[in-house]
Amino acid sequence: MKRAFILFFFIMTCMNENERDAKWYLENGFYRISSALYEEEVKKNENNCSAHYGLLLSRFLFFLNYIITSSSVSGKWISEFLPQEYGDLDTIVETNLIPMREHMIIPIISSAQSVIERNCSFRTENGIEFTISVIPERKIWIGKEFLRKEAYFVRGVMGFINAFISFISSHDLSMNYGILLETLNSDYIRDKFSYDIIGLIRELGIIMDSSPEFLEWSEERKEMFNYTSPSLIGALEDIASGIEETFLTETGKEDAFFSYIDKNKDGRVNIGDEIRIGILKFYSEDGEPFPFELPIRISDDLFGLFFFSLGEDYIKNLVLFLRNLSKSISNGRILNLSEFNEIVPYRIPIFPDTISINLKKLIPDNYKNAVPLRRMLPLWKTINRKTIFLVEGELGKTAYKSMEIGDGIFCWTCLPGKHFPKELYGLEEIDDDCLSIKPPYFEINKMRIPLIYIYWHDPTFNNSIYVDLSSINNCPPDENYSGKEILGHNYSLNKALNYLLPRFFEFLHQLNSAISN
Repeated sequence: MKRAFILFFFIMTCMNENERDAKWYLENGFYRISSALYEEEVKKNENNCSAHYGLLLSRFLFFLNYIITSSSVSGKWISEFLPQEYGDLDTIVETNLIPMREHMIIPIISSAQSVIERNCSFRTENGIEFTISVIPERKIWIGKEFLRKEAYFVRGVMGFINAFISFISSHDLSMNYGILLETLNSDYIRDKFSYDIIGLIRELGIIMDSSPEFLEWSEERKEMFNYTSPSLIGALEDIASGIEETFLTETGKEDAFFSYIDKNKDGRVNIGDEIRIGILKFYSEDGEPFPFELPIRISDDLFGLFFFSLGEDYIKNLVLFLRNLSKSISNGRILNLSEFNEIVPYRIPIFPDTISINLKKLIPDNYKNAVPLRRMLPLWKTINRKTIFLVEGELGKTAYKSMEIGDGIFCWTCLPGKHFPKELYGLEEIDDDCLSIKPPYFEINKMRIPLIYIYWHDPTFNNSIYVDLSSINNCPPDENYSGKEILGHNYSLNKALNYLLPRFFEFLHQLNSAISN
């Protein structure tokens, strides 16, 4: 009798296993199994739209789960940042980033491509289980309907990640950790970060002296740079298409995972409308409630009021800007910094027209036409037997002499005037640009920031940066840098960036006021 019961139980278990298809495994969080099963379904029938989308969701959620798990079990990641006994940044590239790109990111992009080309959708009434925290265990269930717009967003995000990995992996990241750790410790960094950020940046120059190949091209991986530009172009287009399909093309699909609902039925995006995010259920082993009502509805809360107050015209401008930015990378159109004002909330004119960028030269299609990151950093020199980055700060008009910061021989955060004196650095010094701030420095969360002057290794950034000081022109040297398509110079680029800095902080202040009101 006992043997008969065991045999019956075994048969029923096998029958239940056979009833578990790819969708069941996906809904219950077994992404690796569901990926394999959906791959088989796609091979059997390339026109099976649901299988294509199921494969995309399986691969993408497995990637997210991998990231969360790796972050929570952080010892592996932290150890690879520690000194030589554990490896260096190159170890992370070789053992994590490149395999992640090849085995996760590229397949996700490929699956998203299949979904977008076929305009596929996927529906699950039960939701898909996803673990958002391992310790303590917390889970959500997402659904119900996934459309092409979600695939655009997924492919866009993966495109940005692919661009970053391709760019950083093309460089040599080996570094002499020993010298770095001897020079900088946590207490020293904490003190410098708050009161002498310029001094801290200068000290980091020791990395360049002790690691002569750091951030040069990696001979084994330099061709990976060639994926950077195409990935960025594709990602910008995808995010633009995702936004367009969500807010400007279709509306009212309440079951979609990410949906915009025209609540007031006026045919435009504005206050009174709603964004829904399909998180259906939440579980926490410690009994913690989910911070939002489910499914999430964004409408009359602080973010919703801010977002919808921007209106439909802002969304249209954002889509157009992203596509123009993509074209600028592709065809070499020179992009003026003031064009970014199109996507600044409430059209606050934060970006001046002093800087223009040829993104195709900054991020070319081939590494042979690019320069490695090492040659785009601040210049470094050995001064008084110490290698430093050439960075200086300038205090505001209300500062006084005793506030200067230095080592007793010379200061690196000084009162207004010239920068990088020739007798000390042996270089062409940067003239006083007649630009200054009123307070001694900007203060953000107890962090003191003066105007920052950098002696760039290449102020043209591979002949991609143009500076026109015509709109400022409040100092005699400005006349030499007033006109169209004048390549960046250490004087003009520093002045243009420092002209931007106070406007940026003022924008943050105005934005905070606008949201508060």
